Amino acid sequence: MKRISALVVAAAVALGLATSVIAGAAREQHATVAPVEMSYACALKSNGLMRYVTNLNQCKNTEEKITIKPGPWTLCVQPDGSTRKIPPAQCKKPGTLLTLPPTSGTVYFCAANSTGVLRYVTSPAQCTASETPVMVTPNDVAPSVTSTSPANGATHVATNTTITVNFSESVSATASAFTLECPSGTSKTFTQSASSPSSAASAGAATRAVTA
Repeated sequence: MKRISALVVAAAVALGLATSVIAGAAREQHATVAPVEMSYACALKSNGLMRYVTNLNQCKNTEEKITIKPGPWTLCVQPDGSTRKIPPAQCKKPGTLLTLPPTSGTVYFCAANSTGVLRYVTSPAQCTASETPVMVTPNDVAPSVTSTSPANGATHVATNTTITVNFSESVSATASAFTLECPSGTSKTFTQSASSPSSAASAGAATRAVTA
């Protein structure tokens, strides 16, 4: 009788260990899920409750369609992570205001797999196996001109000078992206060329040269 009891206990322990290993493996597998960028959401017109969707056509007649970028959208987040789109004045404590897209950093949510309802979190690792991690990043900043050669306003420049325009990041420019006028209002023909990818990468910028 004691031997049978011992076998039963041993079997139970083995089963418990196997269950723990499987659960641990499931958690580890879920932890590797990378968050996806949230571009669209639906907000209930009645109370502003937000849910994640991949297409605005998924919003119902009872919901407001939200295109996250460029925004801004002001949301109210409760301590339990529930997120609602309501006027800022209606966001009472302990709720806190959250603006999307953020001006910096990344904002994370867990979207329920069954409904898409959002739960605000500080890390995608906080999402459960029944949730999908989503994120919102800042608006993309358009590239800007960092310098030109010749410099703006330069005089006595040779007519065969190569005009170089440097940007803050790599850009793709079509033939119609630039115009050349001399004097102002009189268009000039020119050819356009780009710097090599290696030089653009090492300089952290893209160079576009136009030759009249």
